[in-house]
Amino acid sequence: MPIGAVAQQEGVLVPHVVRCCVEEVERRGMEEVGIYRLSAATSDMNNLKTAFNTNLREAVSRLRCVDVNAVSGILKLYFRELPEPLIPTELFQSFTKALDIPDLSSRSVSMLSLLQSCPLVNQNTFLFLLHHLKRSKLCIPTCSVTACHQPRPAYYMTQRLRRIRQTTIEPAPGNITVGQQKLKGERKKTYKL
Repeated sequence: MPIGAVAQQEGVLVPHVVRCCVEEVERRGMEEVGIYRLSAATSDMNNLKTAFNTNLREAVSRLRCVDVNAVSGILKLYFRELPEPLIPTELFQSFTKALDIPDLSSRSVSMLSLLQSCPLVNQNTFLFLLHHLKRSKLCIPTCSVTACHQPRPAYYMTQRLRRIRQTTIEPAPGNITVGQQKLKGERKKTYKL
């Protein structure tokens, strides 16, 4: 089911599966090395997927009991199985061109403009994930110089978000306001990226 339909059915701006998985990763997986690189047991993944498809409360309960890599794995699986990518296909080339703009200010303006042309649920989910990935990058200790130059959870996750393995998307600095609608008690949100 498309992400917009899921959010509308749930009456939220960011689908429950995304919000629940991110919250669980932030609760107990922020210091895990390779949180978005390492695979989880197939049985855990299948059980979580079934639970999210049938009973949200059961899914949340299971999230707390499985290995944290299964939690990050089900989040990646959710985006992989979306019928349409989070960044709409028709906008993807424009996003990649905007990333090539050398001036940071112009690049940020271009990226924000393109993001605003995405459906509202896609915007909110994208910004929610970028905010999470920024926090996870700040919490993971850096690797030794011989192993790697810096932790890269945002890199690995954006690979899953875009379904293409060529360019990463970096969040623009500053405040970004999302959530122009109010759905079932959710308010307008501002994320500082």
